Amino acid sequence: MFSSFLSYPLITDAAATAFRSFISQMIIVNLDFRIAELAAQIRRKHGVKLLDAIVGATAFSTNSILVAKNTRDFKKITNLRLFEF
Repeated sequence: MFSSFLSYPLITDAAATAFRSFISQMIIVNLDFRIAELAAQIRRKHGVKLLDAIVGATAFSTNSILVAKNTRDFKKITNLRLFEF
């Protein structure tokens, strides 16, 4: 994702700097068995796509707010804290 955004041909220096600042505040979370198991439960209970379930499970496991542009499918997951930009 990072490389994709930063390699966009029309990105401005200001946008790249703002993106780097935003990304520096994030953590990288490895997909472990605990998150995978929670994702399976979320998928069964809420009927969301597997990748959405994994993202939601990761947010739960880190007690994080999920920041997303399109929150439509994530809204199906009860108690998931969302911020739509």
